[in-house]
Amino acid sequence: MMVVRLMVITAKFPYGITEVFFLPEFVELQTKCEKLMIVPRSLQKKIVHDISKSILDLCIETPLLNAEICWTAFLVSLRHPLRVLKAIFFLFLGGSLRNLLKNAVVFPKALWLTQVALRANITHIHAHWGTTTSTMAMIASIVTGIPWSMTLHRGDIAENNLLLTKFEIASFVRFISEDGRKLAEVLVKARMPQRTCVIHLGIRVPELSNELATLNAKPVILCPAQLIERKGQNYLLESIFLLKQRGTCIQLWLASTGESKQKYEEQARRLGISDSVEFLGTVAHEKILSMYQNQEVDIVALPSLHEGIPVALIEAMAYGIPVVGTNVGGTPELVGEGAGLMVPPRNPVALADALDNIIHSEDLRKKLSILGRTKVIEGWDAGKTTDQLLSAIRGGT
Repeated sequence: MMVVRLMVITAKFPYGITEVFFLPEFVELQTKCEKLMIVPRSLQKKIVHDISKSILDLCIETPLLNAEICWTAFLVSLRHPLRVLKAIFFLFLGGSLRNLLKNAVVFPKALWLTQVALRANITHIHAHWGTTTSTMAMIASIVTGIPWSMTLHRGDIAENNLLLTKFEIASFVRFISEDGRKLAEVLVKARMPQRTCVIHLGIRVPELSNELATLNAKPVILCPAQLIERKGQNYLLESIFLLKQRGTCIQLWLASTGESKQKYEEQARRLGISDSVEFLGTVAHEKILSMYQNQEVDIVALPSLHEGIPVALIEAMAYGIPVVGTNVGGTPELVGEGAGLMVPPRNPVALADALDNIIHSEDLRKKLSILGRTKVIEGWDAGKTTDQLLSAIRGGT
């Protein structure tokens, strides 16, 4: 079996709060690659989640731009002028002026990466996101000749940062959902090449007893998502208001923060449901999992307006917790076939009905718990999905 020495480019991971869902895959890659390097595009010196020292030690801590990066980029340009010119040429193959400027900003660090990759004898470069991170991987590959690939999620596809160009020259392109692949096909107005594949982003599936948890005295609904408009928490708040009007006793926990936090707090006060809504702020990932393990949460709801395949729901399902999602993006791939309940986006009545049904039906809770967990074990176990990713890397190298 071919040895893999892998460099993975992220936006900020292991720093910040938004990419912690990469962690299970990195833990698996660490054990299955001869060498693994993690390079965040932008350095944000803030570790929010419980990330082991062994993973942090894999990270190359360098800012987006500094004197060393600029000097190295200059030297690389002198040594490989034709390759660097070729990389610059690719940046102008379509795309908006905004994307061109963003790609120009990461160009020096991409050239700096070439030296890091060569010194470490890297055999493959992989980027998460189809935006400037994959631009960096593409540039580094053009200059070094090291094969590269990228994982596309959802919002990064819609940005369409040189997607067609990247599809044509990457060794392979991974989508985390079939819906994402269909969206990309529409955006680039071309059929996807054969070297595209759908490989889910896996999680660590916990060991559980077979007992179905009883409801808490006051059933707890958790929404572990940033408080931003596209996550749709305003509709969830309206559904809590409707449930209270029906006499259903519940508690909603919003486990994050974001630009809409103040607006949602005001909405809860206006609806008279502040006593039923708790804004937890930023909650460490391991704390969320602890809530699931300790059966503190009865339902996980994600009323998103746009979504890839939400890890927030995958993790809840792995713990046997019933979930409610909206019929958008890749969510149907996850919660379809009875693994969860789906409602239309922007529909608080349907959302309230789904939550009400779960709360008042033990049979439904049991069914969702079993089918949801089974589906995650079969399709989203990080051990299996990482093996699929490494197989694609070996085949594309």
